[in-house]
Amino acid sequence: MKFFSNYISANQLVVNLSKGILSSGRTIIEFLKTELKSDNLVSLKGPSFAVEIIERADTILTLGYSTKKQKEIIFKIFNSTCIYLESTQDINGVEILGVVKNIYAILLGIVDEQFSFTNSRFMILSKVFDEIKVLNNKFNGDTKTLFLACGLGDICLTSFNNLSRNRTLGKKIGKGCYDSKEKNMVVVEGVHSLKIIMSLLDSVTQKKLPLLNKLFLFFDSELNEIELDLKEIYK
Repeated sequence: MKFFSNYISANQLVVNLSKGILSSGRTIIEFLKTELKSDNLVSLKGPSFAVEIIERADTILTLGYSTKKQKEIIFKIFNSTCIYLESTQDINGVEILGVVKNIYAILLGIVDEQFSFTNSRFMILSKVFDEIKVLNNKFNGDTKTLFLACGLGDICLTSFNNLSRNRTLGKKIGKGCYDSKEKNMVVVEGVHSLKIIMSLLDSVTQKKLPLLNKLFLFFDSELNEIELDLKEIYK
């Protein structure tokens, strides 16, 4: 980014498609604003597998923007393509939801392997959305953004489809096929994001997130296996 900052002016619109959070707690958009010395940035996220976009599958994305001009430019670019757009000025919410959905996709992959009853799986899914709401509020996202494509849509796509690396990792853990020696070699996005998110939360907030805590303890090597006790989760 330091290199590219020499070639990007504030008049150029930069679109962030990446998902992640820095150890300082800054989103990628916040980082780019500093590095590029520009506020002319937007975020584009949603339930989309690249392989399906290549095949021209109809796909919806959420645009997080600041100005009317930014929105007009992006909507014009995607007009008459397989990409449909919706929009919000809650850029921070779009960015944060793109981070936490990868974390919970790991968890829901575990759930699918540990619980044979659909009732039980969706009991936990309800708790997942409750925890995501807590995190979204903690990082100053708008609750309404949860119900956009970048929220509900992307969470479900990443959590319930086997093309998802995060879900696949969760299923492997749930089957008991995950060697603890692999923990330090994992490059799945959700694992890195989990550790950073937990480091930024106060103890009061952490107590509201039993599922997140359980997953963190597993990857932090305090647990050799992860067992989801519904009575503990809903106490």
